[in-house]
Amino acid sequence: MTSTNDPYFDIRPYNDEEIPAAIDRLINDEEFIAAILQHRFARQPAWLKPLI
Repeated sequence: MTSTNDPYFDIRPYNDEEIPAAIDRLINDEEFIAAILQHRFARQPAWLKPLI
């Protein structure tokens, strides 16, 4: 089945050779980084958040 016929192509697991490119996209995505920081440092004081 090709990607044009596969209705689940967009949600399939990555192949090993696709992982480096996927990680590069994530670490260069400002919205993703902001979400991770907000989750990881959710309990930090408000004055500290601009520094993170």
